[in-house]
Amino acid sequence: MRRVLVVLFLGVISTGIAQAQFGGLIETSLTIELSSVSPEPNQTITASINDYAIGIVPASIRWYINGQLQTSAQNERELAFTTGPIGSVTTLSVELETVNGQVVSAGRDVRPSRIDIIMEPLTFVPDFYQGAALPSKGSAIKFTAISFTGSQNEDPTNLIYTWKVNGNLIGTGGIRGRSSIVVDDIPIRVAPDVQVTVARLSGEVIGRGKMDIPLTDPEILFYPVSTLNDITPIELASPARMLGQELTVRAQPYYLSLDTLTAPNSVEWRLDNQPLSSTLGDTYEVTLSRQGFGGSSRLQIEIQDRSNFSQRASDSFVFTY
Repeated sequence: MRRVLVVLFLGVISTGIAQAQFGGLIETSLTIELSSVSPEPNQTITASINDYAIGIVPASIRWYINGQLQTSAQNERELAFTTGPIGSVTTLSVELETVNGQVVSAGRDVRPSRIDIIMEPLTFVPDFYQGAALPSKGSAIKFTAISFTGSQNEDPTNLIYTWKVNGNLIGTGGIRGRSSIVVDDIPIRVAPDVQVTVARLSGEVIGRGKMDIPLTDPEILFYPVSTLNDITPIELASPARMLGQELTVRAQPYYLSLDTLTAPNSVEWRLDNQPLSSTLGDTYEVTLSRQGFGGSSRLQIEIQDRSNFSQRASDSFVFTY
């Protein structure tokens, strides 16, 4: 009697073989499905049986992991298991046996991977600031995807990257080698996010990455400038005391878009609500002079990008003399 063997390869970082023997004829129709399309390392996921095309009611179900019988999943249609580290392979197999002794089997290899997204906000913070730049509303942000598959020969330029922001596709779809993108203006919403799907040229999905985007508002802090034209990295607390005849103040933006910082449409200084011009050739610095022998004044600044209304900041402080 002739026997015909057909091998079916399943996609998504795994391969599988399913076979059913009925009166000596082997048919492929059983598959193993995973609760995660792209499992991550050390992740607990569920494998389940897809046997709708077979049309039989199994009398027993046996699950195996790397060839070892899983007695805790005896006669269960699902199997929960934990993937290994990056570079490992977990081999799943399942056998369905009918009351007549016929056996249907399927197998699947699971190779965990991880996709990390690195965020680089294109916003400004001063050199003396020890923290990181944060993305602000309306600023540009660079995102880079890094794939971890355990393969030494995985060339990122030969992978397909599909990017989405808030679920909306960026560009026309997946592009080969586009591991980085720059998004000029993240739509403002409660919890914006960026997502990337990485696949091989064959269409096999390696993994997916997602990152929430913590948008903030640009800020302004005021610092005194010394006679050597150096910023003293100690914020002026309101009210500030003018000890000499003059006080040079720098308004230092934080998290302002680099484009807005270097070419703002509007930087407006006001002293006691009256327009005040920068006197030092630096848009962000002014020199204040003592007015009489006692009193106080309020210094204000507003920075605005008229082409991007999300990029704006204002603040003020009081000084006494």
